[in-house]
Amino acid sequence: MAPTQLHEDAPPSEPAGPRVAFVFMTLAWSVVHRGSVPAASLGAAHFSCEQAARFSGYRRFDVVIHLTHACQGALNLGAHHVFDHIDATDSQLDAFHAMSGNFSGEIMGSGPHLDHLCRTPICTVIPHHYNLRCKPRLDRRGKRTIGLIGWNRNQPALQQEFRAAGITTVMEPKSGLSLRSGVTKAQREHFRAASCGFYSGLGVAISWSRPESCYEPNQRFTNPIYLGIPTIGYAHQVSRSLTHWHFCSVI
Repeated sequence: MAPTQLHEDAPPSEPAGPRVAFVFMTLAWSVVHRGSVPAASLGAAHFSCEQAARFSGYRRFDVVIHLTHACQGALNLGAHHVFDHIDATDSQLDAFHAMSGNFSGEIMGSGPHLDHLCRTPICTVIPHHYNLRCKPRLDRRGKRTIGLIGWNRNQPALQQEFRAAGITTVMEPKSGLSLRSGVTKAQREHFRAASCGFYSGLGVAISWSRPESCYEPNQRFTNPIYLGIPTIGYAHQVSRSLTHWHFCSVI
């Protein structure tokens, strides 16, 4: 079932299932995973904040879920509003806090995240899910390649230390795919093959990107674990859904 899309010249229609709508500011991969995919399962609506502003005054939804960015123009479209913190930056959180009085609930990525930032009557936790289409491989014997996971840049000093110990390091491939310009099926499959090939060759993974926000999702730590790869969590990849005992301050 596909999510209900709004036409440019028509108000939002009544969804066949629960009266739920997902609204986004920018079409990012997190919006796809947390918005269009569940919208398709629920038969719910999924539309941009720009579209929502054009239909101000219509109250056709019981709940409107704002993905990453609180949409002022959607506040008249629903009886209740929920903010999903997925991948929200500090500036986006500040914008949400300024209008949090209009919201009934929040969706967090972790328990401590909820404890520190919940501002609405109802808060719940939905961790970032496994988002790779690769098969787990538990046998890692004989592999001396370490994968550096996350949005990191080359670290010559660290890589030199590993080379001196006879260990190869490789960096996680980046997709380079922009949803704004459109992504073909062939491009998605090419990136999937590159990602799965990268993970299948690892003996150990280090999740160590420095996040923009203290509460970024922890999928770069949990994805390799799901795939059967022994994983070291570097302290700069602080994911508050796990205790600090899972992380190393020095590598």
